[in-house]
Amino acid sequence: GERLLLNRGYSEAKTMDEKDFADPSDWEERGEKNALVDQMMMEQRHEWTTPRELSVFCGTWNVNAKVPNEKISPWLCPWGPEEKNLPDVYCIGIQEIVELNAVNIGVSDGNSAKQSSMWEDKVEREALHGLYTKILGKHFVGLMMVVYVKTELVKAHAISGKAWEKIGVGKMGLGNKGAICIRLNFWETSVCFVNTHLTAGKTKTNNRNNDFQTIVNKVEIKSNGKKLAIKDHDYCFWVGDLNYRLNATDLNDVYKRIRANPPDMSYLLNADQLITERSAGRCFQGFQEQEITFLPTYKYIPGTIHYDDVADGKRRMPAWCDRVQWHIKPKTAGNEVKPMLYRRGGGTCPGPQ
Repeated sequence: GERLLLNRGYSEAKTMDEKDFADPSDWEERGEKNALVDQMMMEQRHEWTTPRELSVFCGTWNVNAKVPNEKISPWLCPWGPEEKNLPDVYCIGIQEIVELNAVNIGVSDGNSAKQSSMWEDKVEREALHGLYTKILGKHFVGLMMVVYVKTELVKAHAISGKAWEKIGVGKMGLGNKGAICIRLNFWETSVCFVNTHLTAGKTKTNNRNNDFQTIVNKVEIKSNGKKLAIKDHDYCFWVGDLNYRLNATDLNDVYKRIRANPPDMSYLLNADQLITERSAGRCFQGFQEQEITFLPTYKYIPGTIHYDDVADGKRRMPAWCDRVQWHIKPKTAGNEVKPMLYRRGGGTCPGPQ
């Protein structure tokens, strides 16, 4: 699955929350005097805040209702298991933890709960080395997401305001497609993590765009007496099987370009639906993504690192279905995300390293 390890600055406020301060556009509403004081305090915030950095690992994997036999530590610990190389935060989003059949979608969540618990146990046993505290782990039909933070940060009272919400965007909103959102505060900085599974099918681009708009506009997370939208947070990290495909028609030509030495990445990326739609402002407005330098993550023969292009099979068009993006709220202090690594996983993850 995709993973994006990020360094992001945040501030530990000594006295007050800098994101509550007004900017000059608020002067008429709040009064020029108060707004001027707020502006002066923002300009001098370096005197009363301590800047810190936070490293975040975001991973996504559509597991097709299967459990890998191999260890997942190479996916979750790309620089090795040494403590100094581990991130401060893990956000792990998984799709299709169960088969998306009528029973699992509309009747019972027992299978979903069982598989979600199994995945959490596997992550904790194989990758976290007892160094992390689970902040929240939630499931919704085929989706699950879990957020872990280093225990040393939890003991330092860095975490507050944890909450979550879910939304279905499939048929009748039952959850065969949808999203899980988990939010929390790192000291005075708010962060929202989103895991989604959007509408499948090469010709369903508009449906995927509509899925995004439904999620980003309708989700309200209740925390400390407030209702917060996704984009109300200082930072949002959005992972998932977004299902955007390639606008290409000649399957043999696409495989030829993938297997060229070097692969024809320019042609493939120019055909990517998500890049096209995002650039045109039709979805994921304000979101950013690290440059893609890895081959498509869809679709592989299960349990292998080989594309599903068997002559007597369905021979699906390859695509970058699995993605990691981020959004920064305008005027957020620090206002930067520094991508450190963006690649696909190996083994039974989607594709080789």
